[in-house]
Amino acid sequence: MVLVQGTKSLLFAIMNRYLPLFLLFLLAGKTASGQGIRGQVKDQNGEPLPYATVFVTKVQLGTATNAEGRYELEVDPGTYEVRFQYLGYTTRVVNIRLGTAWQDIDVQLDEEPVELQTVEILDNREDPAYTIMRRAIGKASYHAQQLDSYTATSYIKGTGRLKDLPGLFRKRIEKALEEEGIDTSTAFVTESVSEISYKRPNQFKEKVISVRTIGEDNNTSPNQFINSSFYNPDLAGAISPLSPKAFAYYRFEYLGFFPDQGFNVNKIKVTPRSAGDNVFEGTIYIVDHIWSIHSLDLSTSIWGINFNINQVYQPIEENVWLPVNHIFDVTGSFFGFDFEYRYFANIQNYQITLNPDLPTEFEVIDEKIEKERAKEADAAISKRDNSTSMQALSSGKEISRKELRKILREYEKQEMKEEMAEIKDTTEVEVVQLTEYSIDSNAYKRDSNYWETIRPIPLTDYEVKGYTKMDSISKADAEEARQRDTVEMTIGSEGMTIKRNKNRGFSPEDIILGGNYRSGKSIRLGWNSPLTNLHFNTVEGYHFAFPFYIHNISKTFRWRINPKLHYSFARNRINGSLNATFNTGEKNKTSNFQIEAGRMTFAYNPSAIDPYISDFASLFWERNYLKVYEQTYFKTSWRKDLDEKNTLRTEILIAERRGLMNNTDHSIFDSDKRAYTSNFPDNAELGSTAFDTSGISQLKIQWETEPWLKYRMRNNRLERIPDSSPKLTFSYRTAVSGVVDNSAKFHHFDFEFAHQWPVGIRGDLSAKINLGTFVNPKDLIITDLHHFRGNRTILSAVDPAQNFRLLDYYQYSSQSTYLAMYTNYQFRKLLITRLPMARAFGWKEVMFVNLLSTEGAKPYVEIGYGLNYIFRVFRIEGVANFLDGKYQDWGIRVGIASNLESLFN
Repeated sequence: MVLVQGTKSLLFAIMNRYLPLFLLFLLAGKTASGQGIRGQVKDQNGEPLPYATVFVTKVQLGTATNAEGRYELEVDPGTYEVRFQYLGYTTRVVNIRLGTAWQDIDVQLDEEPVELQTVEILDNREDPAYTIMRRAIGKASYHAQQLDSYTATSYIKGTGRLKDLPGLFRKRIEKALEEEGIDTSTAFVTESVSEISYKRPNQFKEKVISVRTIGEDNNTSPNQFINSSFYNPDLAGAISPLSPKAFAYYRFEYLGFFPDQGFNVNKIKVTPRSAGDNVFEGTIYIVDHIWSIHSLDLSTSIWGINFNINQVYQPIEENVWLPVNHIFDVTGSFFGFDFEYRYFANIQNYQITLNPDLPTEFEVIDEKIEKERAKEADAAISKRDNSTSMQALSSGKEISRKELRKILREYEKQEMKEEMAEIKDTTEVEVVQLTEYSIDSNAYKRDSNYWETIRPIPLTDYEVKGYTKMDSISKADAEEARQRDTVEMTIGSEGMTIKRNKNRGFSPEDIILGGNYRSGKSIRLGWNSPLTNLHFNTVEGYHFAFPFYIHNISKTFRWRINPKLHYSFARNRINGSLNATFNTGEKNKTSNFQIEAGRMTFAYNPSAIDPYISDFASLFWERNYLKVYEQTYFKTSWRKDLDEKNTLRTEILIAERRGLMNNTDHSIFDSDKRAYTSNFPDNAELGSTAFDTSGISQLKIQWETEPWLKYRMRNNRLERIPDSSPKLTFSYRTAVSGVVDNSAKFHHFDFEFAHQWPVGIRGDLSAKINLGTFVNPKDLIITDLHHFRGNRTILSAVDPAQNFRLLDYYQYSSQSTYLAMYTNYQFRKLLITRLPMARAFGWKEVMFVNLLSTEGAKPYVEIGYGLNYIFRVFRIEGVANFLDGKYQDWGIRVGIASNLESLFN
C-alpha cells in the first residue's frame, strides 16, 4: 500500500506541479437545458478528431470533442450557426434549427489547403514571416491590455497514466497495483468548473464551483492557475514567440495562409535558434491586419519534461479574439517512471468589457519594410499637441510598431503606478499581482449526476474506467487514514490518561521512533526519535540526544518547551538543556522570544560540516573534521519581524566554555595510513587553538532587510516573489569582561549581501559578499572567531553560492578584517549542454569562483565547473584552489542540485 501511494503521489506531484504553469486564461462552463447538439467529428479518412472545437457563435457557447471525437452541447431552442474547427483542417460552418430535443450532427473536416502568397523569397530578401511577426509582436501588449475586464466560466479536465515503470521495481510495483485493482493504463482524472474574472491591470479572481480529483482524495486545492498568455514576454520562464526579445531566440518561416471568418490567417513556423529548455517550437497562426493569435501548436520542455500546447481562439467581439479551447500534453520520465498526461480547458460564457483607453482599429506599420510611411505616421501622432500619447494613438489611423510599443509601455507603467498607489493604502510593500482564489463549500460534494449534467465533454470508456477504480481506492484510503488516528492524552485531577483509538494501540516502537500526543484541544506533547539524533565524533564517541517537547496550538500566541537529554558513551557523561520559546503575532508581524540554559557540546564552527556527513567521514574515512567543546550557558534571544521586509534579532549569551580532548580512535575502516587529528585545530591567526576554560558575556544585534522585495496578493494574503530583492544583513557582536572568569573581549562588525539574478532563459547568477572586522580583540578562543563555510569531503553543501568547496574548516577563521565572495553562474547552454541529449535530461552547467581574504592568511581562490540536475536532483563539480595565486589542489564534489526549488517553480 505504501509503495502504491508513493507511486501515485510521485505522478501527481510531477503533473500537478508543472501543468498549472501552462493553463493560460483557462475558462469554461455550460448552460442548463434539456436539448442541444451532439455527434462525432472525423477527418476525411473517417478517423475521429479529438478535442476539435465546437462553437455556437450567436450565444458564445462552445465545447470540444473527447478523445473519441464525440461531443455534446446543450443549447436552447432556436436557429444557430455552429462552427467546427480543428487545427490544420478547414473550419466547417453548419446552420441548424434546434427544437426541444437533441439533434445529432456528425461532421467531416478536410485538411486545410494552405496557399502561398505570390512572394518570391530571394537570397537577399527576408522571409515574409518576419514582417508578420514584427507586427504581431508590436501589438502583443495591445492585445494583453485590450480588455478592461471579463468574466467567464471554465471546465478543466486532466487525465494521465504511467506508461512504464523502473525495471528494478517493475514486478513489485505491478503486483502492488494489481492488488489495488489498478493497472498502468487506468486513467487518473481530475475535473473542475470555475468562475473566473479579471480586472485590468492585474486583478484576478477565481471561484471553484465544483472539483473532482481522483487519486488524491480531494485533499489539495485545485486550479492553481498562472494568469498569463502568449502575449506576455514569457510563460513559466519560457520565451514567448511574441516577446519583444523573440527574434534573438527564434527563426520564423512563412508557410502560407488560409481564409477563416472573413480574415486571412497566416501560418508561421517557429524554430528556436538554439534548441533546448524554455523555448518553443511549432506553429503559430496570426490573423492578418488584426495581428492577433488565431491558434497555435507549440512545444517546449522544462528539465527534460516535454509539453505540447494547443490553443484555439475565437472572435468574441469584433477584432477581439480570445482562447476558447486549450490542450496541454505532457510526457516525460522521472526516476524511471514514464508518464503521459493531458489537460484540457474549455471556455465559454465570456462577458467582456473593452478597455476604453485603447482604440479599436488602427494599422500597424512595419518600419523596417515601410520606413517613410512609418516616419510620416509617427510624426503625425507627435504633432497632436495637448494630448497624451494614448489619446494621440486613439485619434490616429496608422502607427509604427516601434512607436506603438513605446506608447503602450508608458501606458502600462502609469496603470501600475495608479494601482500601486491604491494598494499602498493597506500595505507598505510593492504588490505586482492581485489574485483571489476561493472554493465553494459544496465544490467537493457534487455527485456523478451533477457531473453528467455540467460536463461539456463526454467521458471516454478509458476515463470511466479510471473514475470507477480510483473512486473505490480513494474511499479505501480515507478509511485507512481514519483508522490511523493518533493517541489522545488528557490531564485531569487523577493525572494523565491515555485514550487510544480502538483500532490502534500504543506500540513500544514509539519510544524509539518518536511519539506525538494530544492533551486537550490545544496542547501537544511528545518526543523525537533518538535514532535521528545518534552521531559519532572522536570526543564523545557515539552519542545521542533525546529531545522532548510540549507546545500549544494557537494563531496569535504560541509557546513551546523543549527539554533535551544528551549522553556520550566515550565520556560516560549526561548533559542536558531546557529551551522555552514564545511566539506572538500573525505571519510577517511575529515576535519570537527564547530562553535557554544547560550544559551541552557544540561545534567550534557551527556551519562547518553536517553531522551526518561528519559521522560518515569519521567512521569510514577516519577523518574527524568536526571539532567540539563543552559549554555551560544561559542564553536569551528575541526576534521581531518589523514588517514584510525587515527583521531584527538580538541575543545575550553568558557562558563558560571548556576545551575537550579526543577520547576514542574508533573507525569502522581503520587504516595505518590515516589517523585522527587533535580536537584543537590549527588556525592562521591564533596558531594553537588549545584552551582549558574560557568565559564569554556577549551581546549580538542583527538586522536583516530585503529593501526591494515584491509580493503577489492572493486571497488578501501576501506571497513573496523569490529573488525580487537582495538580502542585506548587518550584524554587531560585543563581548565584555567581568561577568565570567577568563572572558573574551571584542567588538565585531559584519555585513552580508546575497542575491540571485535571472539571466536570459533559465540562466541565473548567484552572488554573496561577506565582509567584516574585529576591533580590540582580546583573549578570543577558536569558537569566537568569524568562521567560513569550508569543505573537506566529497559531499558538497546544498547552496553552492554560500560555501567553499576545498577550504579548511578552521585554518582561515578570523579575528581581524576579512572579505569573502561567492559567485555561481548557471548557464542554459555552455559545453556539454550543447548536446540535445544533455538538454533533454534537463542538465545545466555552472561555473563558480570563490574568494577569501583575511589579514592573517594569504588570499585564497577557488575556480570550478559543475553539472546540475543530474537525475533531476544531484550535481557534480570539479574545482581547483589557489593560494596567493599559486595552484594548490583540486577535487571532485557531489551534492544535491542547487536551486532545486526552481524545478517546481
